[in-house]
Amino acid sequence: MSEKPPYWAAPEVVSGEWASRRALAGAIRVLSERCITSEVDGDALARAEGLVRSAAALLAGAQKTSGAAWTDRTYPHDIQRYVDRGALVGQCNPVAPPLRITHRDGVSTCEVTLDERFVGAPGIAHGGVVASIFDQMCGHAVVWSGHRALTIELTVEYRHPTPLHRPIRFDARVSRVALPILHLTGTGLHQGRTIATCRATFKEIDRATAERLFAPADEEGRGGR
Repeated sequence: MSEKPPYWAAPEVVSGEWASRRALAGAIRVLSERCITSEVDGDALARAEGLVRSAAALLAGAQKTSGAAWTDRTYPHDIQRYVDRGALVGQCNPVAPPLRITHRDGVSTCEVTLDERFVGAPGIAHGGVVASIFDQMCGHAVVWSGHRALTIELTVEYRHPTPLHRPIRFDARVSRVALPILHLTGTGLHQGRTIATCRATFKEIDRATAERLFAPADEEGRGGR
């Protein structure tokens, strides 16, 4: 049975500034990969650099991080927007693949095609990227199950290389709960073959712990460069 997305999940359809931010992030993803793979000459690269720096200057006004939003108490009111800026799932984050995770019958699942931005050895994804995806998948499974918890241990078994430019399916589920500890397992599949598995341990935290951990460590680091 498909489960209704939790209140914090970013909506599929957005408008206005939010939609523009998603579109900008998508364009930057294309640019980022071409920065890696393009064989144009140095003059073209220099012109591209100038254009990018000019674009960055357009966005050099007021800045706000998720940590700052947590501190000033606006984060809960805009939680969907900040989730949509996450490093792996955020459609507004150009660093993200991004992962599009669904949840059904207790299992969090996504299918993602990793491009050259995530290269490790030639033609395959960096193992750290695979581990990060497993961590994200397990985190989603935990929160979707109704718990607030953080990773305290993640073990990945790499059985086969994870190819770039091919669809990879990841899943994760809560396998055992002994509060405050939750145990999870996950699998990565390519064309039906298991290429990696994970085991994770999460620890549930209360509101006071979240308040202590989530505040930004360096208030001076909130500004853009």
